[in-house]
Amino acid sequence: MKFFFIIIPFYVLINAGCGHESCAEANYSFAIQSQVFPDKDSINIGDTLFLISSTPKSMMDIKSNTTIDYTNSINFGTVLSIGELIKDSTIPRGAVFDFDYLSIKGRIYNDVNIPIPNTVQQLTYGESDTQYELKIAIIPKRKGVYAMGVGDGLSSGRQGGSGVCQKASLGISLINPQQHAYFYQLWRPGYTLTDIELKHLYCFKVY
Repeated sequence: MKFFFIIIPFYVLINAGCGHESCAEANYSFAIQSQVFPDKDSINIGDTLFLISSTPKSMMDIKSNTTIDYTNSINFGTVLSIGELIKDSTIPRGAVFDFDYLSIKGRIYNDVNIPIPNTVQQLTYGESDTQYELKIAIIPKRKGVYAMGVGDGLSSGRQGGSGVCQKASLGISLINPQQHAYFYQLWRPGYTLTDIELKHLYCFKVY
């Protein structure tokens, strides 16, 4: 995969946070939905896209098929990767800085300490009384054809007691009915996107 390789450093960073073998793996696995709005294949410079995602704090654990009250999470988040699909280029150009961002619920920020900060933005969900929420405004500053990837995430654990070792993997998928994957396929002819890739990919053009 030439685009989704940019997700890998995120897993390396957050899995290094615990420091104990006993809590190296995620105890829970949750499925979370996200959406880009408005769902248009083309927008203008200065227009706004919103990345929206939310989930109740009591979630079904895929591993045990039981409902878990997962309150007080530590670093409940994921990453947003943005690349420009340039004709005749074999790898998307990191395009994080082609956009302005606004954190409405939760937080989006850039970590300059990772290997590719020009390609990856960090996302952290906000926690309310009943749910984890994310709402981010993404505003283009430059023309181009772009592919965004919403990564699967991880919670580093829960606050208090043994909660530091109660990690959770977050299977975050896009539920947009139109993800405009034809932009990617035009850029990479002959390649068929897998179902897993399509769960995370959203493409659009900026005029």
